[in-house]
Amino acid sequence: MRFLQLLAVSLAAGMLPVRASSCRPFPSSVIEFSYGFKQPDPPILKAEFEASFIQHKWNQNLTHITNGFIYNSPSQNSVRVDEAFDGSLTSSFFNYANTTKENLVENTLTTFSHKSNKTTVWKGFVNSGFPLFPEDILVRYGAVFGGLVRRRFHEDLVAASCH
Repeated sequence: MRFLQLLAVSLAAGMLPVRASSCRPFPSSVIEFSYGFKQPDPPILKAEFEASFIQHKWNQNLTHITNGFIYNSPSQNSVRVDEAFDGSLTSSFFNYANTTKENLVENTLTTFSHKSNKTTVWKGFVNSGFPLFPEDILVRYGAVFGGLVRRRFHEDLVAASCH
């Protein structure tokens, strides 16, 4: 009896029509994956760039939210990061031309605090949270095509790469 019930349910499920509206097609500009699909080569990026950012870093001891502006310049082997947080302005200059064998980067940190009218300058080697991105970073690390995603601030689908 149980076998007949399972057989009837299986047959009914196989005969029910599939609603086309439940399966949204890719746009006509996208070629769907097939047996002939070839992984595209990773693109070369525009490595010299400036961008604003908001960063939230935290652990069990702290939470730190900052916003700022980053200047990435492989041609000058440097990254400059200007930030504003807790009533202070800071500027970090990471000199990737001067690194240690442990991959620490020379950093000059200039701070303008609301608590003082004097500028504080610190210089030393750090494990930078702002790496220098070369234009071939996706090629160098073997990025692969991950698919299409919809971003909140971009109306079209964009390709996502992942490593």
